[in-house]
Order: sequence, then structure tokens, then C-alpha cells
Amino acid sequence: MNYVLIMTEGSDELSFINVLIDRGILKFNKEQLLMEEIYHARQITGQLIGNIQSLPIGDTVNIYRIGDKLSDKLKIPKEILPEKINCKYDISTTPEFEILFLLNENLYDDYMKVKSFKKPSEYYKEYNRKYKKQASFVKECFNSMTNEEIINLINLYVKKHGKSHKDNQLTLKEIINC
Repeated sequence: MNYVLIMTEGSDELSFINVLIDRGILKFNKEQLLMEEIYHARQITGQLIGNIQSLPIGDTVNIYRIGDKLSDKLKIPKEILPEKINCKYDISTTPEFEILFLLNENLYDDYMKVKSFKKPSEYYKEYNRKYKKQASFVKECFNSMTNEEIINLINLYVKKHGKSHKDNQLTLKEIINC
């Protein structure tokens, strides 16, 4: 079997991807995930090493790392046999995950006027005082949307930021059913 390993840089990405998988928006389902979970990790360490090593002979993993700062290269620990890793992908949420909130609430154009001196998270926090960089906020926000609204938001994000990704990076659009 070929498993999917999804690793997220931050807890916002983790919450978002969990909403997507729970609602069937991702191209993969929970049963295809390594140990049926999504991991909050930048690198393969600890239990992840053990989970990959314990796969039966012939089983492999496709790795998807999701985050806004994917400048570090994914290091495959030497304990993991090379044949266990089928492929690796980086999925960028450049410049910051909060850009999705700005797009969703039609604040993107206003933010673009101040982007040279404010991060998207700072700008969004000024607009929405309830915003906290917490999994519960992300989950509540995206669970209040329909699948179609989430897919449209991802498509809008890619339209606005697709060209800012590096050539070797995927966008969120490439891992959803659209």
C-alpha cells in the first residue's frame, strides 16, 4: 500500500487540514494516512520514524509538508530505508496562513496597501479582535463554511499567490477535490 504522510508546520495548518480531511475535501481520505492521522512536524523524527519503519515490505509513503516557511529541506533520517519514501512534496501557504482569513473576509485588497510593514496575521488581528492563533479559531472558522466556499477560497488564494510559490512547491489546490 502507498500511504500519505501529511506534516504541517503550524497548528493553524494542522487544524485546517483536519477540517479538509474530515469533510472529504482532500484528494486523500483518513484511511490512506500513515497511522490515520496528520502530524504537526517540520521534520521526520521520533514516532514518525518508527511509524515509517514499521510499514510492511513493499509499502511506501508519499510525504506532503504544509507550511508558510518551508525553507528548510526535508531530511530523511538514515534509519528509514530509501525505498519506503515514494515522493516528497512541499505545499506552501505563503506569505502566511492568515492570508486565507483576509481573502475570506474581503480584506485582502486593504491588506495589500500595508503589506510592506504588516504581516497578514497582524493585520487580521487588528480587524478581528477575537482572532487568536489557535486551533479552535481555525476549526470554528472553516467549519462554518460550506465545502464549496472552502474550495472557492483555496482557488482564490492560488489565483492571488500561486506565482509566489517556488517551482518545486505545490499549492493547496493540488491536494483538494475540486
